Amino acid sequence: MALDELEDFVRSRIETHRYSYQAVSEELNRFFPAQRGFSSRNVRRFCVKAGITKISRLNDIELDDLIKRNIHKVGNQYGRKTMTGLLASQGYRVGENRVASSLKRVNPSNHAARLHSTQRLMNPTPYVAYYYGEKIHIDQNEKLTMFGVTHVIGVDGFSKKIVGFCTMPIKNPVAVYEHFFRPLVLEHGLWSQVRVDRGSEWALLLQVQSQLSNHRYDTTKRPYVQTTSKQNHVVERMWVDVNSRVNYPVKRSLLNMVENGSLQLDHPMIRFCVSWYSIHICNVGLDLFIQAWNNHPLPSSISSGNRGTPNQRMLQSCCIHPLQSSFLPTSAQAVFQYRQSGGQITAESNFGSDPLAIYPEKQLLRETAFKKQYPSFDEIYFQLISGSDHTFQDGLKYFIDLTYRLTQT
Repeated sequence: MALDELEDFVRSRIETHRYSYQAVSEELNRFFPAQRGFSSRNVRRFCVKAGITKISRLNDIELDDLIKRNIHKVGNQYGRKTMTGLLASQGYRVGENRVASSLKRVNPSNHAARLHSTQRLMNPTPYVAYYYGEKIHIDQNEKLTMFGVTHVIGVDGFSKKIVGFCTMPIKNPVAVYEHFFRPLVLEHGLWSQVRVDRGSEWALLLQVQSQLSNHRYDTTKRPYVQTTSKQNHVVERMWVDVNSRVNYPVKRSLLNMVENGSLQLDHPMIRFCVSWYSIHICNVGLDLFIQAWNNHPLPSSISSGNRGTPNQRMLQSCCIHPLQSSFLPTSAQAVFQYRQSGGQITAESNFGSDPLAIYPEKQLLRETAFKKQYPSFDEIYFQLISGSDHTFQDGLKYFIDLTYRLTQT
């Protein structure tokens, strides 16, 4: 049974009973235990598509309490627009002005700092995109590369919607294609033009983009454009927010451990553990940021007359459709084709090495034991972003020790 057939049920739970997406997901899974597709993310996507949202009946005290709880999750870097988007992603429809007033009441010093921050200054948009699916901007972030964390993100040029992201230990053309580009095209389709910087990590996806160029909506455009990283404007502006809300808190805590001698990166097993753990923590913050961004109201200078959130803008002018898997080569096929054409490519993307890599049963034991001790990466991230490093650092030490002990059995 699909969510479309349960619209009345979902609408009742969200709009009347004010359930969260997670609560709706849990109830659906109880009613239909054998049915798949009822995750909280799928429920949220369905509600956006069907226009289902909680109508805010919050008074100022309730709103302040809600925003305090979200500040605990994401820290003090969210302003009125991204906080409005974050609330919308949770099902609360609250006006920007009310959110701004609440942020000022809840944390006046940070509100004043944001007003004077130079990060709020933006360069003019260098071009105009006319529909969703025309141009996609793809970029990588390597602020945590010394700890085995690299982010890749894709943003639609028209709607400014973040359409895909992945985090990997080391940037690598095979990993970028397999974990980012191929799933993106299968879910959304082929953009008319891909815009990237001049890095070699895009080689594989650009080859496939060119090979499948006849499947684009506008076949007259160049399949891709490579510019210097500072000219990939749409994505570059987002990294400021991602760094302050995700990367820098993680980096600060890891550097403190290196400086006090509690973390040494010269052993391959330690490097693997740091990378694995940090990627999971970063993904919590990235997922929250993406939910907030895709639901935040765009300023009129960007909207160009078509106001709305990135999710709403996507629906206004969508000219892209998912591509069948039979059209897309697997990563192995893409690598073979690239090498056949004379190109050289590196397939490895490891940061350190996992001594349990050839022991799947021990990997399962490790994950089970870690989850028993630390049930949620979310709470580790929430404490870290609030300024407390203890749980983050203790969790990493536990994972390293757990991996070491399992190698001895």
